Amino acid sequence: MALPILNDLKDELERLYIAGSTLAKDDPRIKKYIPGLNKLGERAPVFRSLSDRLTALTQNEASPENLMEAGSILFSLIYSQAKSDNGSEVKAVVYSESPLPITRLSLSEINAILASIKPRSIYCEEKLKELYLQGYHRDPRLFGTFVMCVKQGNAQVIDAARRIILSLNESIVPIMENELDIKGGAGDAKLFRVLYEKLGDEILPLSERILAEGSQDVLAVALETLGNNEKYKEILKNYAKDRRKDIKEAAKKALSSSNS
Repeated sequence: MALPILNDLKDELERLYIAGSTLAKDDPRIKKYIPGLNKLGERAPVFRSLSDRLTALTQNEASPENLMEAGSILFSLIYSQAKSDNGSEVKAVVYSESPLPITRLSLSEINAILASIKPRSIYCEEKLKELYLQGYHRDPRLFGTFVMCVKQGNAQVIDAARRIILSLNESIVPIMENELDIKGGAGDAKLFRVLYEKLGDEILPLSERILAEGSQDVLAVALETLGNNEKYKEILKNYAKDRRKDIKEAAKKALSSSNS
């Protein structure tokens, strides 16, 4: 479930990003969150890790490194809350046992990278490949950009972003799910396809939901995910008679894969 403490703490850390980490020493506005995080740490170790970073930050080790580490953990927690498309229904939370890795890139360097990666730019593919070669693609502060590249980029950009996403661990999955609009257009269909590559058959409950609620673009891809499961055979046979060409072809493709 959503935790207000995380969003409140995010505002305070953003204040320190601007004002400087040295102001965090003995800062009561930061210290007040530590007891609550320690309590949450009893059920998920990652909260204890965040509490430890904040403790170091407010004591004699108030350094930019401690600030960035605290921000990294907080970032991963906020994005793992996984709200639904309309924000009204909240899914169960699955927290990682350990914080996401973060590079030593400063906030200003991250902002420069974000500004330079534009999904529709002719240089975007090159930028993504550079990030991968430098190892910076593992920084969770860039995950949302990779997802946007899948939704908005051309074929080359999508492939570069896809390769990065598939190389990352499951921590990027909640971000992909948050950005996926099952009632959306071609960009969301492309994102769903990459999500399927990432999750495999774990995506089937979402595919079932798309059968009932999804747009034509996303439905066409969702049908392709059903071919490996016998229980969907009759559903696919019905869609194979659909008057919409792309839906019909997707269902036939799934049936073909199930028969092979």
